[in-house]
Amino acid sequence: MNMSGILRWLAGHGAVASLALLVGAAVARAGDWPVFESPVVCPPEIGCLIQKYVDGDAGPEYVDYRCGRLSSPAHRGTDFRLPRLADMARGVAVVAAAAGVVTAVRDGMDDVNVNDIDRDSIKGRDAGNLVMIDHGGGWDTAYAHLRKGTVAVAVGETVSTGQRLGEIGMSGAAEFPHVHFGVRLKKTVVDPFVGPAPLRPCGVRGAPLWSAAALAAWPYVPTGLLDAGFAGEAPDAARLRAGAYGDIRLSGAAPAVVFWVELFGVQPEDIAWARLTAPDGTVLAEHLQGFERHLARSFRFIGKHRGGEPWPTGIYRGAFELRRGDAVVVRVDREAEISGR
Repeated sequence: MNMSGILRWLAGHGAVASLALLVGAAVARAGDWPVFESPVVCPPEIGCLIQKYVDGDAGPEYVDYRCGRLSSPAHRGTDFRLPRLADMARGVAVVAAAAGVVTAVRDGMDDVNVNDIDRDSIKGRDAGNLVMIDHGGGWDTAYAHLRKGTVAVAVGETVSTGQRLGEIGMSGAAEFPHVHFGVRLKKTVVDPFVGPAPLRPCGVRGAPLWSAAALAAWPYVPTGLLDAGFAGEAPDAARLRAGAYGDIRLSGAAPAVVFWVELFGVQPEDIAWARLTAPDGTVLAEHLQGFERHLARSFRFIGKHRGGEPWPTGIYRGAFELRRGDAVVVRVDREAEISGR
């Protein structure tokens, strides 16, 4: 496939509603479909997650295959992400989900937040560093936003299932470290969690293209924790996502003691509760907040400014809960120490 073909696909080939046209002769039987293994090999201690699924709504709204909001309008793939930018340095492998022949590669683009650069500078290269694979029978897959300098295959190379293609990165039009895994059948986008079937209402299960092991490895998690920690000042969301507070060591002279959390999949009517306590158990800050709309990502913090005296030494504790009705869907407890040294 030439580069113009790549760009046409990555820019999209119409709404996902076009799946409704994919019936009958296009796929003879389920046995003709590929079986995909996980495209990511993630160490358990990192805790990779799926941030976005294929948009299953034919109009201007968006919905994932489970009727949730883990998608965006006309999103045409599955985003496997790292919770923290610092995790990218670990070298999390992206591998071929099925055997095939490499039809396109790109490398050399920097791993930067697209909000920090001129978007025109990556025009036509929104997918960043990438690999595309032809699996035969009209099936192909793409692996986008790979880490600079890690693409490990060449055009024309035959790859086996599980072969290393590169690493999770943040190249191209990316706001967080992830690999965008796209599946097509005869140039029509397919949701691998649903399979190539006519567009159906969300929640009505199709025939997933994943193996049993891959499905077990990536359960649907509508809401969860990305990261949490402490800072010695009021944290900035952009700096946090750039890793500014990943290894903060609190000082007795810090302007403030702040406990922060970043979540994904917050839903309307959720309630967030947070508390910050001093070493002697004194409550320094406590807050309860509701939400009126869905938030793909939500950054919250609570803290207290220092007075004239240094902060007392000891363990400072932060506690957070995201409540949905009578259930606690996210619970976080963190500690930070201020020592006298």
